[in-house]
Amino acid sequence: MKLNSLLSDNLMQQYNLGINDSYKVEKINAKELITKDRIDLIAKLKYVEFIEKGYDLTFMKELYLAHLEALSREPIAKVVEGNNYHFEQCMANFDSMIDRIKKNGIDETFSEILIGSNNIIIDGAHRVAIAVYFNLEVPIIRLNSPAIIYDTEYFKEQLLIKKYIDYLVAEYCKIKDDDYVACIFPKRKGTWKRKEMELLINESSKKEKKKKVKINYEGLRNLFIQIYSAEKIKWIGCIDNNFSGAYFKAEDCYDSNEILTVYVLESDSFNQVLELK
Repeated sequence: MKLNSLLSDNLMQQYNLGINDSYKVEKINAKELITKDRIDLIAKLKYVEFIEKGYDLTFMKELYLAHLEALSREPIAKVVEGNNYHFEQCMANFDSMIDRIKKNGIDETFSEILIGSNNIIIDGAHRVAIAVYFNLEVPIIRLNSPAIIYDTEYFKEQLLIKKYIDYLVAEYCKIKDDDYVACIFPKRKGTWKRKEMELLINESSKKEKKKKVKINYEGLRNLFIQIYSAEKIKWIGCIDNNFSGAYFKAEDCYDSNEILTVYVLESDSFNQVLELK
């Protein structure tokens, strides 16, 4: 497969590729391409889901536009391709692509997905998102150069609104089986203690997101009810006793002058997470 038939001149130059360079095409399940380093895939995937399930698109259109603007580093209306490229056209093109792949599957004659040496998508994120939703395989070409990373840090730098980043991370966690949430409770204060915990987390797992949350006593108690109510030993209590055990846990962990720190971690096994704890 000759790459110059797939790539724009800009991409050929960006990845230092020769016009006549040939690469092998392989097929993988599109879900294998979901990674924290292309968190924008989640915005595209959720848009497909909302379209297919007939959900209200108000929020999803806002998220889709905002993440495209962050990727392009400027308002989408100013992005020019063929002299007239607006958000409405972008949405229409995506809608058309969803309908086409839903009916006909992936057309392998022109749908090769370019992957960097770091297993991150270079080109074809919209097609991958659609293929993930419909559980399809996609043809890929692996290049020898690493792809650009579009993770949560990138979108923070591009000033994507926090609620959008939080949504992308939450939905990403629902898809990935190797993601876990770790909480450092308010009473675990002390700068040196928190630095030590941060070091341990960084050494034992891949930190995908860190978020600090100001939480009141009742909020922390409700969080404990959600975290521990599924355990076999019902020390947290039940609805009949108003989850009395949650009060004792909240008393042990709450401090009005401190915050709750939440980490989203990627780890190889649950045992590794328990060892970290």
